[in-house]
This record gives sequence, C-alpha cells and structure tokens, in this order.
Amino acid sequence: MQVGNTAYDGRYLFGGDKTTNPPFKMENGKVIYQGSKNGLFKEMANGVIIDISVKGSDFANDPSSTDEGGIFATLSKIINKLENDQNPSDLLGELDEHFNNLLRLRADAGARQKGLRICSLKMKQRPLI
Repeated sequence: MQVGNTAYDGRYLFGGDKTTNPPFKMENGKVIYQGSKNGLFKEMANGVIIDISVKGSDFANDPSSTDEGGIFATLSKIINKLENDQNPSDLLGELDEHFNNLLRLRADAGARQKGLRICSLKMKQRPLI
C-alpha cells in the first residue's frame, strides 16, 4: 500500500485525476483503492493530449467497489493461506498474472515517457512564428 501512495511534487502518482489525496487506504485489514478511474490528461502541444497517469484501478480494485481487488486481493489470499499453514502454490498463477499486468503498465508508462521526450525535442526544434 505504501508504494501505491507514492507522491511526487505533492501529487499522488496512482490516483488518476484525484492527485491530492492518498489513493489507497487500509480498511478492515484490506487495501482499498479510492482514487479515480479517470486519467490525468495534459495537452503537450496544440491538439496533442496525453494521459500521463497510471491509475491504481489498473492493478487494484475498481474505485466504485469497497472490496479489495487486483494484486492486493491475491496477496491477502496468500497471507491468509500462510497464516493457516496452507500451501499458497495454487495462487502462483494468479500472482504471475498480476506481475505481468504490472510489467505491461510499466512498459506503457515508459512508452508514453519516450513519446513525451520526442514531442518535447520536436517542439524545441520548431521555429516560433
């Protein structure tokens, strides 16, 4: 949950367009996402609008739900099995799916960052009229 509530320059990174409050909270022992499913859009150039956010709902629960979801639900199930002396190996496939999703989100963020860098370089090279 601590990583999910990471802030930079006073804004929470995973809150979607709700960047002023922590997007994750602990409620009754469960991690609940309370951010937004809406992206945070910025106009980088005239007519070039990019979603610069990674929303917590992409890897946790839907914000309209009060149930724990995504990777946090899987981790809770693993913890519960370990606390009850059960083998959590049947959840490894589920956990792998979440890790693959996180890698996809990371790659997508990297691609957007590269696109922004290219856009910025082009704008610097463009003569002002």
